[in-house]
Amino acid sequence: MIKGINDRKQGLMRIHELMQTTAEDERPLLLVMDHCTHWLRTVPYMTYDARDPEDVDTNLEDHAYDQTRYAVMSEYSRDPKKLRRRDEYRVTRSATYDMLRHGMEVNNKPKIDPNTGVLIRTH
Repeated sequence: MIKGINDRKQGLMRIHELMQTTAEDERPLLLVMDHCTHWLRTVPYMTYDARDPEDVDTNLEDHAYDQTRYAVMSEYSRDPKKLRRRDEYRVTRSATYDMLRHGMEVNNKPKIDPNTGVLIRTH
């Protein structure tokens, strides 16, 4: 598991930034596929918090939003090249993982939530 910044306001701005910025293929940098039904059912209907208009209303079902926000604020999302330079995250066949540190077992494939497309911790 790669640690992310848990600031809700910065995460909201980052999601907006990624959805408004296009890549060379003219598509947004954050794409949501049609099979992400939970995300599509909840996130487009999130409203701003009445007391804090720079944040979303946390009384609504915001699990998919929180997962997306945390993913886009992760170290890898912010600087993929930095992650490639860190040997501690490199996966090799002989690697031994500490499940609490890395979030997955050695010979298991990572599990992805089909609704959000986010990695599921397995410990």
